[in-house]
Amino acid sequence: MIMNLRSSEEIDSLLMTKPTSARIAAYLRGDSSHCYGPDREAANILMTTTPLLKEAERARRGFVIATARTFATVTRQLIVHGYGYPSSASPNLHHVTHAVHPGMPVAYLDDDPSVTAYLHRQFGRHRGVHTATAAMHDLSSLPALLPGDSADLLSDRPTGVILTGLELIRDLNPVLAGLRKHLVAGSRLAITHLRTDEMTFFEIGELTGIYRTAGALFTPRSSDALAAALKRAGYVLDEPGPATLHPWEAHNSRHVLGHRLLLGVTATVPHQIAA
Repeated sequence: MIMNLRSSEEIDSLLMTKPTSARIAAYLRGDSSHCYGPDREAANILMTTTPLLKEAERARRGFVIATARTFATVTRQLIVHGYGYPSSASPNLHHVTHAVHPGMPVAYLDDDPSVTAYLHRQFGRHRGVHTATAAMHDLSSLPALLPGDSADLLSDRPTGVILTGLELIRDLNPVLAGLRKHLVAGSRLAITHLRTDEMTFFEIGELTGIYRTAGALFTPRSSDALAAALKRAGYVLDEPGPATLHPWEAHNSRHVLGHRLLLGVTATVPHQIAA
C-alpha cells in the first residue's frame, strides 16, 4: 500500500495523540522533525530509564547502513524491513547500495503506513527504489510485496534482507521460516535486536510499558535465543554470531564502539538447510 503526501499527513494527524515506535526511534537517533509530544515524552522516559538506548538506536542505523554496503557486493537486490524515517545525518540505503551496485533494486518495507508514505514521497521516483506497507509476518508472502522484476529475482539470484527491531516481534519462528522459503542459496540476512542479557527487570519492564503505549509488544530475548531462532529456520550464522556492535564496522564508529545494548547478526542461506 503506497500513499501520497496528503495521505501521510492525514495518517500522522490521526496518530499524533499517541507515540509510535518509528517516531520514538527517530527521536532517539536525534531527529525530532517527525515527532509529536507523546513521542518525545515516551523517548525521554526510555532515555531516563535506559540511558544507552539513545546510542543503541544510532548504532542500529549505523549497522544497517554498513550491512547494506556489504550486501550490495554479494547479492542482486536489497530488501529492508523497519528502516524507519530517513535522517540527514546518515546516508540512505539506496544511495549506499547504488554506490556499490548502480541500479540495484532496493525495497523499503514497513508496517507503519505513515513511514511508508514518507519514504515513498522522498524516494519513490528514484530508479530501482520500491516502498510498500507490510507487517513483518507478511514476509511469508514476500513476492507479492515486490514489483515484478524484483519478485522474479527472488527465485533466481541471491537477495540481501535486513530486518530491524525484531525485539518488537513476539514469535520469530514464522517470520524467519516464512522469509527463508523465498530466498535462494547465497542470500544474506541481517538482524538487529535489543540485547536483554544485561538489562535489569526494571529496564525491561519500562521498555515493555512504553512500547505497549505505541501499539508494539516488546519481547525480551538473549543473544543465545536469537541465534537459536535463526538456526531453527535454516540459516547459517556468520561469525561472530549475535554480538554487540563493537565487532561491526559502521558508517560512524563512535556510535557503536563498546556498545552493549544492541545485537547485530548476519547469516547466510546455505545450499542445503543444516540439520
